[in-house]
Amino acid sequence: FNGEVYNHKEIRKHLETRGRKFTTNCDTEVVLNAIAEKGHEVVKEFDGQFSYVVRNNETETIYAARDPFGIRPLYFGRGEKGFVLASEISALLTNGVRGSDVRKLPQGCTLEYKPQGAVTINRFYDVREHIGNEEATPEKLYAYLQRAVEKRVPEEVDHAVILSGIDSSTVAYLAHQQGKKPKKSYTVATFLDSGDMRSARLLAKQLGVEGRVGLIGEAFVKTHLRDIIKSM
Repeated sequence: FNGEVYNHKEIRKHLETRGRKFTTNCDTEVVLNAIAEKGHEVVKEFDGQFSYVVRNNETETIYAARDPFGIRPLYFGRGEKGFVLASEISALLTNGVRGSDVRKLPQGCTLEYKPQGAVTINRFYDVREHIGNEEATPEKLYAYLQRAVEKRVPEEVDHAVILSGIDSSTVAYLAHQQGKKPKKSYTVATFLDSGDMRSARLLAKQLGVEGRVGLIGEAFVKTHLRDIIKSM
């Protein structure tokens, strides 16, 4: 399991009423128990960004899924060592899958793989079905942003934020406003006195957050670009 399910506490409470026992507070355990209790279709109840792979030991069937917007990656393919699924392409190549045989599970889709080799992919979420004609206003946008930040920023652990332009600064400000002050902020820039850098420094100071800066110059790109592309 890779990612986060934001509504895992609500799902957990429901599963507990059905007799499920939990030993941790993490969402990974909730995902596993939800699938065991309700089957593969329960993915429709998960609100979050995630990809996961589950194996049914009795039938040897493999189930996988990727979040509605494809925020978390998931690749699959057949190779010398059989059927392989992973979050990174390099894991498939290492396990004998040729580059030309690597496939990406589309966003909002589930995958089912049976021992005899059949792969079935089904869509459980289509963003086109959720686009309405509601009028956009600054007040509605602000309310949506508040809810989005509220459910994403964890309460039980320390967290940090990326600070650059207007969008990330808004997230940091709303988290602070909701009493979930970030522990640190990180900013990446190509030179020290960029506009993003100045804005990030100013906001970090106003929020009382420790700010850290990383510089990516021409030498860094020349050295690491090939590795970055390979990992993607």
